[in-house]
Amino acid sequence: YDHGTGASSLLQSCNFVRNTASYGGGLFLGSGSVSRVRQTAFSNQNLANVHGGAVFVQGGSPIIESSSFSLNRAQSNGGGVTFYSSRGILRTSSLTGNTAKSGGAVAVIFNSAGVVLRDLVINSNSATAGSGGGVQVSFAGTASEPILMEALTMSSNTASGSLEIGGCICVEQESTALVKGSILSSCSAPLGGGLGVSTLSNLTLIGGVISDCSAQPSPVFSEISAGGGGGIAISSAAFQGQGDFVIRENSGRAGGGVYIASGITSFRKGRIFQNTAVDQGAGIASISSLVQAVDLLVENNTAVGSGGGIHLISSAVECQQVVVRNNRAASGGGLFVDSTGLR
Repeated sequence: YDHGTGASSLLQSCNFVRNTASYGGGLFLGSGSVSRVRQTAFSNQNLANVHGGAVFVQGGSPIIESSSFSLNRAQSNGGGVTFYSSRGILRTSSLTGNTAKSGGAVAVIFNSAGVVLRDLVINSNSATAGSGGGVQVSFAGTASEPILMEALTMSSNTASGSLEIGGCICVEQESTALVKGSILSSCSAPLGGGLGVSTLSNLTLIGGVISDCSAQPSPVFSEISAGGGGGIAISSAAFQGQGDFVIRENSGRAGGGVYIASGITSFRKGRIFQNTAVDQGAGIASISSLVQAVDLLVENNTAVGSGGGIHLISSAVECQQVVVRNNRAASGGGLFVDSTGLR
């Protein structure tokens, strides 16, 4: 659909199966269109040779709701849905078994702002050679109009490759996003099994649970960042966690719960517990970063190496009302500090 400025359309109770295009294997929604897609199924190998295996949105502001996206594929971004330089809402829908190079289920990219992803079930999608096994946000969102992801239920999504980030969600390339009241579980990536934020992006996490996720390093990479952040990885980016968030039972080589490298991170009112690390920082591992924590509980985390609760290297740290208890490691069961300023 591309009818020019002011056009409006309704698509309801339709099925799209085994269609192919460069953009939008099943459906292309173009600029100037104020469209609504409802109760529609996109399934069984709709294919985009570039972006948007099932649906590609460019320049419009559609509402896509109560629909299903399964087994669709894009060669580049967005195996299910791609928002490209656009606005729009995707809600009360399911996305299962979709694949793309990046953004296995959904990609929000290139100057998109004010996009809302709400009440979605996103399971078993994969980014085959890039970031964001479930959702990829790249070059998108602003401080005034962040990309909003609310009440998402995500599980068993994967990002694979050499050093890719964000098994469930990736926010990268100067993007701004908000994740609120969502459940991320059993996802994996080389960096940030559950959630990854990188390259000058800004992500706020409000509430929700990240559990049973893992950072699985590629065997060809030996640097400590590979396998960092079973739950969350922050790399050269800003992150704020607040509102009773929970990070539990995740695993990684470093930072079983949270891994921070050259980042600015604040935690306020949350719990990080029962995470594991093969090397260091089962709860939190921070390298060359600023970490602020208020009303944070770090407990029952286990590292084989150092820093069972928290591991800090060359970081500036400000803590208030932080409880670190019942953590275990070979060195620094609760807290391991090296070349770090504590306040």
